[in-house]
Amino acid sequence: LAHPEVHRRDERGRHEAAAAEFRDGQAAQAAKRLEQFLQTQRSDGDIGALLSEVNARLAEEERKRQEAERHRQEAERYRQEAERHRQEAERHRKEAEERKRQEELLQRLRAMEFVCVPAGEFLMGDDKHRVIVTEFSIGQSPVTIAQFDAFVRLTGYRQTNAGDVETQANHPVVGVSWNDAVAFCAWASKVLGKTVRLPTEEEWEKAARGTDGREYPWGNEPPDGT
Repeated sequence: LAHPEVHRRDERGRHEAAAAEFRDGQAAQAAKRLEQFLQTQRSDGDIGALLSEVNARLAEEERKRQEAERHRQEAERYRQEAERHRQEAERHRKEAEERKRQEELLQRLRAMEFVCVPAGEFLMGDDKHRVIVTEFSIGQSPVTIAQFDAFVRLTGYRQTNAGDVETQANHPVVGVSWNDAVAFCAWASKVLGKTVRLPTEEEWEKAARGTDGREYPWGNEPPDGT
């Protein structure tokens, strides 16, 4: 049989080892060590008090861990909220830029001026036969590259041969088909709030010739290339 003093020293050694593990931040290991000890040794008041303290410390550590996790989740929620506001602000900025871009493009069309051609007869064709046309309005100048470019950009219309808008913005648009022109007129009607269409052959010739059957809008002299 072991001597009582040896048994007490053994118990004290176990207590000191457990306390050392606890002081070193190894509370969980200390608790496990004490539980193993209690399974083989009879518990006394000191061991019970130490075990209670260890359990209390473990509970406190768990509470602090949960509190830290709550703060982490709260911080993450604020971060997500800030990101949402940032994305919302970015969306509003892009929408404002897009509205400004669209308004600038629409302004190209709104700058189009129309002149009224009164009803009456004019001399049409090489044979100068008389034709009567009712009153109509026609663009003062041809549709420009810039105006047709606005139509393409704002509607996504697939047409790529209208001219260089960077260097020839105010030049007449070229390379468009009859279908392209009809599509442009339909869009212009919506933007301007009035019917815009292609002129008939008679309307176009009367607007170009005048009422006196001239060969060119400026008269009968052919263009001199200037």
